[in-house]
Amino acid sequence: SSAASDVYKRQQDIDSNENNIVNRTNDYKSNIHYLMYDISIPYPINVIINRINITQYQTISRYLHLIEYHSKLLDEIWLEINKNKIWRYTNYSSDIYYKIIKRSRLIHTRMNHYIKTLNEIIIMESIDKEMSQLIHNKYDNIIDLQNDLEIKLSNIMGNNNLMELMDIQLQMFDIIEIFIKFILGLRYKLCQLDYNLYDRYITKRGNPMDIPLYDEDESLLKFKEINQFLTTVQIRFNQHFHVFCEGLDVNKSEPQPYSNNNGVTDDNGNNWPLNEKLLNALLGQRI
Repeated sequence: SSAASDVYKRQQDIDSNENNIVNRTNDYKSNIHYLMYDISIPYPINVIINRINITQYQTISRYLHLIEYHSKLLDEIWLEINKNKIWRYTNYSSDIYYKIIKRSRLIHTRMNHYIKTLNEIIIMESIDKEMSQLIHNKYDNIIDLQNDLEIKLSNIMGNNNLMELMDIQLQMFDIIEIFIKFILGLRYKLCQLDYNLYDRYITKRGNPMDIPLYDEDESLLKFKEINQFLTTVQIRFNQHFHVFCEGLDVNKSEPQPYSNNNGVTDDNGNNWPLNEKLLNALLGQRI
């Protein structure tokens, strides 16, 4: 579709300008990206669930596990940046507080909102509803059950342009993971930015003969490095977020086939019935 093409072009423009700070190769991807979801369906169930259904299940499962994995990582980071005593230290300079401490929390909040919204809308409004209808429907024969199962799985994959927007979402997951790993390794660097923290957690916890004295110039360099990294991550995530939202926008997208209970569009004539709800939730509007 033209909308998908526009999203792809925007994505390519972003990628061409990507800063090396957030570049990563497959060598650094977490194990969650390599999990296998193949299942063996015994007879006679394999009469109902065919290979196409299994492929659809694999795609949906991989996507959900990626969302849940990053949701848990962000939950752990929330504890780090809000509860750890180094992060809660109150005597940072205003530059350190606003450009590192507060900004890290704001970036986390934005990423967490994105992941939690995906999780809630896609699972509750799409998967649960489709599968609940399948479970509670009554079928006269196996063919009807097979057809309805394929329709439900296709609906789940079709909702929210799941397949067309997968590449941009995977890149957003990568940025989130890069940010999380950076934050987890930031305690020591934060101590290097403040004389009192340096004295308390670095100088007094090692051999004084082996630890250099606090260096103000080195502290400024580290501050600039951290600030630059957070700036880059923030810009990159916001760029991807806006491209993703453009791809969801039903007013800019060409409708894709969608079947509800009656095999037609929803009550509003929207062939992507969850797009508007997901988009509004991501942008903080009322659903």
